[in-house]
Amino acid sequence: DAAQTKDGPVPVTAESLSVLPAEILMKLKKAAAQLDPEMVRSIIDTIRQENPALAEGLSVFAENYEYDKIAGLIETCS
Repeated sequence: DAAQTKDGPVPVTAESLSVLPAEILMKLKKAAAQLDPEMVRSIIDTIRQENPALAEGLSVFAENYEYDKIAGLIETCS
């Protein structure tokens, strides 16, 4: 996508999240719903091993405490 920068995080969308295993999505959704920053970061670190760009995008939400956005995107992709 020409709109994306090559070295920046990918936009976090329901579509980009849909590539993740259901188990990881459910854990991330639960952690976001519980407003658990340590658990959210831990799950993002797990995602980073397989999909660093997506993890970087999720980290932006986590750093801004936008857990509702994380949970909402997971809700729409599952």
